[in-house]
Amino acid sequence: MNERQGGESLEDICAGYFGLAFPDADDGWVGERAASVAGLARQAMRAAHPPAAPRTHEDLTQALRQLNDHGLSARAGSVGVRHLDLTITAEAGVGANGRGELTLTVTGPGAGDAGTWLSLTAGRPDLRYLASVGGDGRAAFTGLPDADWTLDLVDDVPPTSAVIPLPVVRPLSRAAAAAPHDFVLVLPGGALFQVNRSGPSASYVLEIMAAPAGPLVYVIRYVSDGTPSDLLVPVTAHTPARRSRVMLPGFSGDGRWETTEPLSPAAVPPDDGLIARSIAAAVDRATLRAWHGLVPQLPPDTAEIVTTRLRRR
Repeated sequence: MNERQGGESLEDICAGYFGLAFPDADDGWVGERAASVAGLARQAMRAAHPPAAPRTHEDLTQALRQLNDHGLSARAGSVGVRHLDLTITAEAGVGANGRGELTLTVTGPGAGDAGTWLSLTAGRPDLRYLASVGGDGRAAFTGLPDADWTLDLVDDVPPTSAVIPLPVVRPLSRAAAAAPHDFVLVLPGGALFQVNRSGPSASYVLEIMAAPAGPLVYVIRYVSDGTPSDLLVPVTAHTPARRSRVMLPGFSGDGRWETTEPLSPAAVPPDDGLIARSIAAAVDRATLRAWHGLVPQLPPDTAEIVTTRLRRR
């Protein structure tokens, strides 16, 4: 890039500007300054530069909005949209069980970056299905009701993370402030997270329903009064329908929150403070039975802490 269209060099261009700025300057002085500035400009053009900030998050949001405008449902068939360099193809249909299925294929820059989570609203704003975009750029939703579907981007997490970002629990509207409020999330694998609150002044309660092959533990993370808060929620065969219910102290309905992928009991740390908070948060005897059922599967140090805390309940 030494020459511009018309044959002007960088030195000529710089000299022209210096001549305008200093009309009484000596031609030699102008030439020296112009050569110096032109040299610095060439160095800057050859220097390494940081890549532009990725736009995948923003582009994916815009592409999902275009896809929603087409009207998604089990009868939508195949739909494709494009936003800049990002393309999404949606294949909708009905599965063998009579429930809706939706498979998305995302192609373009960053489309294969695992760790992107999507939320599908199925007919009602308080029912969400979650799916992640895998390294192949594909995301699949299954078991969907016969309704209109709307897609949203939940969040991105590191590809190596076992964290699932959860959609914001929408706060109660004024018209429904006195009514019970349920917010239901369907996670991959079929686990149900139901957040319930009986009114605007009541605390949130989280109910987890799952059908694990063995005892499992979820770690729920949210911010309470500006401080990160973790809770352990066990789900075992010792609870009816493998269901556990816990209070979420300080949980805000419009705040960000997340869960881990289910952990095996062997991964539960011997953290007395965490275990104490988690057992204290148990709402009913069924959830306490889940803790009792978990004890034989825990590491010895962790099992001792859990047993001691359960005695105090």
